[in-house]
Amino acid sequence: MPARQLLHGRRASVRAALRRGPRPGLRPGRGLAPVHHRHPTDPQLHGRVRSPVPRPPDSALGARVQHRRRHRLLRSARGDSVAPGKGLTRPSPPSPPGGGAIIHCGPASLTPDWGMSDFDEPVPYDATAVRPAYETLPAAVQARIEKELGGRPTAITMAGGGFTGGFAAKLRTESGAELFIKAVGADKPYVHRAYVQEARINPALPEGLPAPRLEFSVDVADWTVLGFEAVEGRALALPMSAESLQLMLNAWAEAAALLTPAPQQLLDLGVSAVPIDESLQRFKGVAAGDVAPFWLPPALEGRVDQLAELDAGIDEALQADSVMHFDLRPDNMILGTDRAWICDWNWLQVHATWFDTACFLVAAHGDGHDAESLFWSHPTAKGVSQDQLDTGLAAITGYYLAQSMEDLIPGVSPYIRKHQRWSGIAVADWLAARRGWN
Repeated sequence: MPARQLLHGRRASVRAALRRGPRPGLRPGRGLAPVHHRHPTDPQLHGRVRSPVPRPPDSALGARVQHRRRHRLLRSARGDSVAPGKGLTRPSPPSPPGGGAIIHCGPASLTPDWGMSDFDEPVPYDATAVRPAYETLPAAVQARIEKELGGRPTAITMAGGGFTGGFAAKLRTESGAELFIKAVGADKPYVHRAYVQEARINPALPEGLPAPRLEFSVDVADWTVLGFEAVEGRALALPMSAESLQLMLNAWAEAAALLTPAPQQLLDLGVSAVPIDESLQRFKGVAAGDVAPFWLPPALEGRVDQLAELDAGIDEALQADSVMHFDLRPDNMILGTDRAWICDWNWLQVHATWFDTACFLVAAHGDGHDAESLFWSHPTAKGVSQDQLDTGLAAITGYYLAQSMEDLIPGVSPYIRKHQRWSGIAVADWLAARRGWN
């Protein structure tokens, strides 16, 4: 009980839910709660009361200080070691299923920042990947890579971030030639489809868009190999600084401007306004009985019908003459000293770019930044209504929380479900704060 008294504020129940996780035999009102339908007599079903959006704090720095104090209080209540200026020690990465020659990219050290997470430990985004070693690639694949490089690589820097299990590394020869290489075989169909699509899309991206340039792509037997320019930068790790966050938001603002209106060269490749499927309408599916109930944090308990009303409108909310990335997250970017590059242009569609901004800011909210203010100050938010943002956040919430309950995908990082769970609770907290759902 004393710990609960310490954990005051709107995020306490969400943080507690994430720490405990779904456990068998939970008593009603404890931990996570399953989605369930309202009784038809529930008065909240009749009419929708729109809660005002809370005003951002007057002082961003003051909010940061308050956030840091809350986080340290939470850690003390948990019994974690709290040393001045030190972060928590990350847990060891989960072991990947199966065996084989792989490189498991270990987590980097945690550095102090204002962005310490309120939602317990997120995954180590710079060290989620489980990738094959260069020496295990087929001889024909290595030979083709070395032909493009102009020699055998003498330095190999594996990409530690990412959830797909393909080979991805910066390769450097003795002469100094560098390429960032991605390669995967048909034995990992999900990853293979993504790489093939990226090879089609990247050359058609608008000139000046902040993305690493594709230098070559080739099929070798049943493998696809892509070679990109090797930009100087690093993968994101949480906590992230406000400066790093702004560099990434600036890169997306530049990209979104070049993708509006939808570039003809991308339309010619078949990029189109594909109707939004049920993956972003999970609450609508649960309310209709078409989707199995999934776990929700307490702030959303008993609100399935309201959430369904929101995510049912996602297709209309995303209508726009622009091309969206559709997988925009901080860990899909490379951070340089004064700029950022956006990677993994696989799943483009003709929809509103503000949705990517909201998706991107989920991690920022979970990391303790003011996602609300950052969203409305971003150029992509121009003309977006409050209801549209709520619809987007509801759709993202349902997607992440439902996906986090699924089995692991062969060839995909064992961190994927923990990432989705952490993200789902973070975006649920953002939505609950906007709606006044305590």
